[in-house]
Amino acid sequence: MDGAHAGARRTRRRRVLTRSAAAAVCLAALLPVGLSVVGRMSPAGQDVTGVHRAPDLRSAAAFAAPSAQGPDPAGSTGSSARTDTGVPSLGAQVSAATGALLLERSASGEVVVPDDALLSAGDLGVAPLAVARDDPGAAATETTVLELCTEPGPGDDRAAGGRTVQWSGPAVHQEVWSFGTAVRVFAAQGAREQLGHLRRAVGVCTGSVGWSREPVAGLPGDESLLTSVLIGEPGQAERNAKAVGVVRVGRVTVGVDVTVPGGVGTDERARRALAVERARTLLVRARERVARLAEAAGNDPTLR
Repeated sequence: MDGAHAGARRTRRRRVLTRSAAAAVCLAALLPVGLSVVGRMSPAGQDVTGVHRAPDLRSAAAFAAPSAQGPDPAGSTGSSARTDTGVPSLGAQVSAATGALLLERSASGEVVVPDDALLSAGDLGVAPLAVARDDPGAAATETTVLELCTEPGPGDDRAAGGRTVQWSGPAVHQEVWSFGTAVRVFAAQGAREQLGHLRRAVGVCTGSVGWSREPVAGLPGDESLLTSVLIGEPGQAERNAKAVGVVRVGRVTVGVDVTVPGGVGTDERARRALAVERARTLLVRARERVARLAEAAGNDPTLR
């Protein structure tokens, strides 16, 4: 079984790396000629000229945090991901006998993460954003969106379903704003084991060396993690800032990944603070979005 799990993890890592590389190549090819078009269209094909548009993409002050309520997941900046998935709202899955929320299952038996349990393009407070990736399934989903710890971690083998969505744009000095979210549903104590492992390992495990732990006071959920890093060589002008955070809500985890491009803000310290602040805001909102999914997971006897 250990060999099978290790093989599955290696396959999943190769799959994620391949998709990420392909998305990066596509974005690099499209950005020089497509920004004028993307600037007017949401992922759902709606005209969003002026919606959440900053007057100066280099100014950190231009990217004030969205309101606590946040935009509608299918609002003017596009749906949370694709709109043609056919995944029903979790609210439609209710037991006729008990009235309890039920989980949706795929043909393979995995838990389906519906659109209304995800963050949306408009939640970042920056426009326009275009969907770069939308991958359902436990094998395609990392708890932290990107893989911070390459070593196997406890809880991974208990993942019962998941979904990762990433958005990219707009560009600042040939770099781009981006953010992603990953929702995972675990059986038994898998979510607790996974968060416990990450809280101990991030900062020292391979892949996360150099990341700084950020205070988690005030973050929602049963457990949480928030970390950040500057991407690039020390002394390099205008390094990107990245913040990654995770909250656990019962058997469900939600990860967010925010990249603030070099050139935003007055300096690296301000850029990093902006990434952390935005990740914190997204985690608060993500906790609200997965509440019903977490309730359904808690009711499901197959996950106990």
